[in-house]
Amino acid sequence: MSKIATTRDILVTGAGGSIGSELCRQLYRFAPASLVMVERDESALHAVQLSIEGRAMLDSRNLVVADIRDRARMRQVFAEHRPEATPLALDRIEQAIKRGEAMHSGQVRFVVEGALDGLPLLTPEVTARAIEAAQRECPEIEQPDVVAALTGFDALWESLFPAEQARIARLLVERVTVGSDGMAVDLRTEGLGSVVREMVTPRREMAA
Repeated sequence: MSKIATTRDILVTGAGGSIGSELCRQLYRFAPASLVMVERDESALHAVQLSIEGRAMLDSRNLVVADIRDRARMRQVFAEHRPEATPLALDRIEQAIKRGEAMHSGQVRFVVEGALDGLPLLTPEVTARAIEAAQRECPEIEQPDVVAALTGFDALWESLFPAEQARIARLLVERVTVGSDGMAVDLRTEGLGSVVREMVTPRREMAA
């Protein structure tokens, strides 16, 4: 818990629930620089603020009334607060997997797509895999084209509509592993090549 709390900004979803509210109280004791509490039930958000701060005014930008199933709204919340940790989202998925329970598909998609946003694509290993996969699909693609595409992926991701983000997530993600240390996203090499090719082709057409 203390390791999570040392990050600069923390966002907790479902902050008014039994697990979420207790997590917020524990995190608050470590005095993080920013603790954003997200809850769809306004009265529950009042209650958790009262239990932590001794007042229930909802007078802080870090108290957010939002439903995690509303993906457009949650993207706004993440864009505004840019948290470095979202412990409850991962915790809920991990607990559901251990109990053999089904998760709401929107919750899983939200966490996976959030992991893709800011994914370190410019590591030597990923870059090499992307070059190999892209050139296998289109031999004319050169290494600088691939590097440029990977560099511009974050900006592209932010500009996409939700349906297109979901399509790219399906192309890129081979496996998501959730454990006590967090979530690991394994990339699908062929999907990475397809995404790079889609990004490079319009640039080449414009240059021509």
